[in-house]
Amino acid sequence: AGFSEGDYASFGRIIRTRVLEYMQTLIEESKTLHERAKKSGGGSAASAEEKSMMSEAKFELGEKGAEMAETVLKADAYVENANPLSGINSVGELIAELWKNTGIQAVYSQRKHFKKRLNENAKFFLDKVKDIAHQDYRPTVEDILRCRQRTVGHIECAIEYQGMDCSVYDLGGQWDERRSWIPFINRCSSILFVVDTSSYDESLQEDRKKNKMSDAL
Repeated sequence: AGFSEGDYASFGRIIRTRVLEYMQTLIEESKTLHERAKKSGGGSAASAEEKSMMSEAKFELGEKGAEMAETVLKADAYVENANPLSGINSVGELIAELWKNTGIQAVYSQRKHFKKRLNENAKFFLDKVKDIAHQDYRPTVEDILRCRQRTVGHIECAIEYQGMDCSVYDLGGQWDERRSWIPFINRCSSILFVVDTSSYDESLQEDRKKNKMSDAL
């Protein structure tokens, strides 16, 4: 597949970090949604559907779930050369248990309203968190392809195509990265523009009032 053992190890660390961050985001959003439900649930102007959607009880994790959530929130995703899902509290096991929690699942169903965007591959990785947490975990090619990393600046890759030496540049797509496109556009022979169609119902991180896919198009 073109990946070295070093690549597999590197992506393994990235994926473990992502899994921890996904669950921490869900826990943080559970608190936000619970508070929002508490404030809006009793309003007489709210419809029966809205009251059901924003029920306080819907986003509660339970006593045991809340204890596990606090442990996961305290876990450090950036311990150098360490597995953030292992350790004395077995964070991977806690994440697996929390992922089955009905409150967390209710929170996940509201992900398009999150303040902090949850990656569309979060479910894919959280479904297999026990395998990912294992010390001998080796990412599959699909794991690597789904492990998205934000491009900051540009990444250059040299390839040979039909006897020609080519340079491929991956440029960051966020608003603050777009001004850096100009020098590359002026001297390139072709452009491959990729749009994430799975973001059709998501808002931009930079402007929550704008649709992410529409902005890309």
